[in-house]
Amino acid sequence: QSAEGAVWQLRPADRARLATLQRTLLRWRDSGIEVEGSVAFTIAPCVSGAPAPRRGRVSIAMRADMETGFQTVVDNMRLRRLLGHSLRDLEPCIG
Repeated sequence: QSAEGAVWQLRPADRARLATLQRTLLRWRDSGIEVEGSVAFTIAPCVSGAPAPRRGRVSIAMRADMETGFQTVVDNMRLRRLLGHSLRDLEPCIG
């Protein structure tokens, strides 16, 4: 969820893959298998219009379904640190 209130969602194919994984993990847990894991995500920012900002910060919150609230995953982290390179190296947006 952005500071402006926008919410980005998973693509339908990624949502289906996540739902399948969740069902598998729940089935394992329900059968007594200890379940442990992690979630990974990829962001691909780009520059549109004005030059890339010198500094940027990002917060990421996720929720598992429409009934639960958002859980903070990344809180006010330097975007450069998250990307692993300078914001000046961002590619222009396509389209």
